[in-house]
Amino acid sequence: DQQQQQQQPFAFERPGGVQSPLTAAQKEKMKLRKKLREIQKIESLVAVGEKLDPLQVQKMKKKDELVVQLGRIEQTIVDETRSNAEEPQLTESLAVMPGDRNLVQVVPIWNAAEFHEEWSQLQPQQSQQQQTTGGKKSATILRRDRRKRAERNYSAVRTNSLTRRESTVECNAASSSAVDRIGTLLDRLQGDAAERREALNALRGSVVKQAFSAGGCRAVQQALQVADLETAFELLAELHGHVRAAAESPHANYVVQKIVELMPPSHSSFVVNELKGACAYFAQHCYGCRILCRLVEHSIGGDAFTELVSELLVDALSLSRHQFGHYVMQSVLEHGSQEHHKQLVAALCSDIRQSAQHRWASHVIEKA
Repeated sequence: DQQQQQQQPFAFERPGGVQSPLTAAQKEKMKLRKKLREIQKIESLVAVGEKLDPLQVQKMKKKDELVVQLGRIEQTIVDETRSNAEEPQLTESLAVMPGDRNLVQVVPIWNAAEFHEEWSQLQPQQSQQQQTTGGKKSATILRRDRRKRAERNYSAVRTNSLTRRESTVECNAASSSAVDRIGTLLDRLQGDAAERREALNALRGSVVKQAFSAGGCRAVQQALQVADLETAFELLAELHGHVRAAAESPHANYVVQKIVELMPPSHSSFVVNELKGACAYFAQHCYGCRILCRLVEHSIGGDAFTELVSELLVDALSLSRHQFGHYVMQSVLEHGSQEHHKQLVAALCSDIRQSAQHRWASHVIEKA
């Protein structure tokens, strides 16, 4: 018995505790559903622009064929269920058992909300049948109930499968249309004066949304390069209050860097004001450190900028030993004032031996 159980590990339990192994059709169905789940993951990665292996991309071409095969296998399973229910030798196994009143727990439910709603509607009819038959169900009624449940589950699975497929197609279409719009916008920004003016007007009101997207951030950077100061100021006004979020974004951080590089201090001072109070955190961030390096390189001057650098130098030693913070400290040494140089060198000399042997701080000492 133990050997037979090891050879047949996949089985489901019928009412009354009878173990029945999975049929070949049921095993094939499980394999097809697994392949479709893998294809769905690949489609989601493609939708967000991930680069995939060509072999994985080829799997997507087999999706329609797998869906057709799954439908055929499911129909085969339903036919087998019907034929097994109609065989006379199953009459004894279909005898009324205490577990038959809880058959809803045995049947796999693909759409629980819909099933419970239908089950609540069927309960009054079942109670009437139990009253007329003395509280017991006949084997014929049991077979009919099981057949109805199998048909409902099959239709629910087919509906869900088609819905997921339609939603995937709609998502891919939406992403491709968004890429086309960004491409058109970039082309207009690189065109003549009339096209640039039209593209800048189209960008108004959606600067934040575009800055935080993969393709839109390129359009915003291009707009800042071609726009005059007055138009650029109007576009930048939409980014006020979003600098800290942009400093943590893999896309919007490039927009903030472009602001610091291109705009005069009167237009880019809001970046310094919003980063003050959290400089040490952003200096240790993989994207935020880039913005702080650009700020130090293109010093905008003023009290706000001086306070920002002074705030950084409070944690100069720990930042010098950080994976990303040491880049900011090197920028301070290269582009900072003499006073800032003295503060940073003093912090390094407080533990020069360990800093010289440190993986990241040694680069700062070399720059000094």
